[in-house]
Amino acid sequence: MGLGRGLDDSALSNTAALWLALAGDSGDAEQLLSRALAAPAQGRVAAVGWAGAGAAIPKLIGLLGHSKPDVQVAAAYALERITGAGLYEEAEVD
Repeated sequence: MGLGRGLDDSALSNTAALWLALAGDSGDAEQLLSRALAAPAQGRVAAVGWAGAGAAIPKLIGLLGHSKPDVQVAAAYALERITGAGLYEEAEVD
């Protein structure tokens, strides 16, 4: 049983994705990205950011336009995690 086996649609999928991102190698990062693109979910996309693969950047930029706001936010945080670019602006909201 490989680390990536937990990346199905089970309730523990987000936890498995995060552990794989933190403990895995570049092959695992590719697997995370592939799974996140095939079935975008907040936890999977966030895990891509923790995996830190620069090759994920163009794909994460594409996910900024996803129909689900939680996936969009996860993609933005993943991009920030990988690049550290600080490309955001804080604003007060009533």
